[in-house]
Amino acid sequence: MEGHRREEFQANTARRPEIVRDWGRFLEIAEPWERLRRQTPGFTLFQSHLWLRSYWEHCARDSDGLFVACHWEGADLVVAAPLCITRGAGGPLATRVLRFIGAEYADFARILLLPGDDAAPMWALVAAHSDEWEVADLRYVPEDGAGTRSAKVPAGWRHEQQVIECARWIHLSAGPWRKCVKKGMRHSIERHRRRIEEQGPLRFSRATEAREVEEYLEQLADLHTRHWAERGETSLFQLPDYRAWAMETALRFQDSGQLYLCRLLLDKRPIAVGWGFLEGEQMLLYCAAYARDVAHHSPGSLLVAAILDDLQTRGVATTFSFGRGDEEYKRRWSEDHSPLHRHLLTRRNALGSVHSMLFGKVLPFLWRHPAAGRTLRKLRRASLITERAR
Repeated sequence: MEGHRREEFQANTARRPEIVRDWGRFLEIAEPWERLRRQTPGFTLFQSHLWLRSYWEHCARDSDGLFVACHWEGADLVVAAPLCITRGAGGPLATRVLRFIGAEYADFARILLLPGDDAAPMWALVAAHSDEWEVADLRYVPEDGAGTRSAKVPAGWRHEQQVIECARWIHLSAGPWRKCVKKGMRHSIERHRRRIEEQGPLRFSRATEAREVEEYLEQLADLHTRHWAERGETSLFQLPDYRAWAMETALRFQDSGQLYLCRLLLDKRPIAVGWGFLEGEQMLLYCAAYARDVAHHSPGSLLVAAILDDLQTRGVATTFSFGRGDEEYKRRWSEDHSPLHRHLLTRRNALGSVHSMLFGKVLPFLWRHPAAGRTLRKLRRASLITERAR
């Protein structure tokens, strides 16, 4: 039945379909991949070949499998979905989940698609291989970033769409950033700056050399680890593979001129470090951490203010993105935001109903109530540390 569906799909499309499963093949298509990405409306660095390659080399597990769905017209890649199939705990009996590559480390996910093109045939290709996965869990997708508007839900499947996150940003093109943010935030920044400078001079700097990248990232890891330890949790930087991935990714994006790694020093001590990226006219703050002993001076906000000053002084970005997440401090900066969606596909049978309950109800509950999921997160991260140490 599945083989018949695949043959029927290939006979009904003028484009050449391909499911990339081999790592060597994925490396071969880097050039057409980037050409398509830069033509995709709303593209981000999280769909870049560089980001995906770095994630897969350092963080993919042995049980993970590439499932990159592509459409070609001659030598041109015209549609691409950077997907993979993962398994949870349970070995061969574990649920096979179709998801975006590196979704857990990405702020945004989307397929690559030419302006005005239709992704329905690409999703038909994915559906033709639905015997290879039980659940499709596509997270952190901007409005129609999955190109699903004209796609049909495969027979025998249920589709659930949820808003699970939002993204906030500050537009810098309207004038000085202090006129683009809330008045209360401007006053708060100046007040905290005056008070903390009573302890010593503040100095903002960016990493511009490989040696500095390594130094700044180690300082970020230290502050991040201390922060989560005080909350009784494990920092991602304590996972060896994540730490290696972070360093490799930072150095690779430094080489491409897209890394934005910075810190704020009080006298000579780092009190806040930010790791971000430049893409087009946007700067995205990917990860930041600050010293807890000066938290009452809001070092994180002082760091953001210093970044905004730098971006406008050098004219390198017209938009500052906080990435995904709707934390309170982001809401204090900006009202501008957009929803990020989750597309969940489960089968219309008894097992699919279980998957729908687990993936569609239980997991979102744990996300909304961090305390309830804390024990599970600690166990998961501890198991990852143990697994990687073997």
